Amino acid sequence: MISGLVVFFKVLGIDKGDKLCYNVAVRLRGARRKGQAMGKSIFETETCSRCGGSGHYSYNPMYGTTCFKCHGRGYVFTKRGLAASQFYTESLSVSTADLEVGMYVWDKFNGRWERVESHDDDKVVTNHCQYSGMRGYTWRRKARDDDELAEKRAAALAYQDTLTKAGKERKRRK
Repeated sequence: MISGLVVFFKVLGIDKGDKLCYNVAVRLRGARRKGQAMGKSIFETETCSRCGGSGHYSYNPMYGTTCFKCHGRGYVFTKRGLAASQFYTESLSVSTADLEVGMYVWDKFNGRWERVESHDDDKVVTNHCQYSGMRGYTWRRKARDDDELAEKRAAALAYQDTLTKAGKERKRRK
């Protein structure tokens, strides 16, 4: 029986002896399998020190060779980048009470965007699920349009520029 990886290489015309192409193809195959785009974050990152940027470390029967430090991305956020990423996520967050019908929210339980059909203080109904006991829960909403998305990203990048290397806000001199 031929493994899926060997078939994948034959389709792409890659020889296992070509180490660079082999490593890139393994990463591409992993990204396609997970439905992720290969790319870096807009926030400050650094190469993962555990896997050296490959996204793979030691073999585990349950998770394969995925690096647990970077989650297979090959990079990790710096302290500044992590703070800016959290700022960006918080700028797109909304409480259950502030939801609007037609708004798209991220369902972290199922890993997909859901359209809000109806809601009250304790219950939210989306196009796929119904959630109860959601009073006080914070949802991540989808930006309404590309302009709002660009504005939120620019604000987060500007916030990142005001941070020190340790991820704290710079003190202002008088």
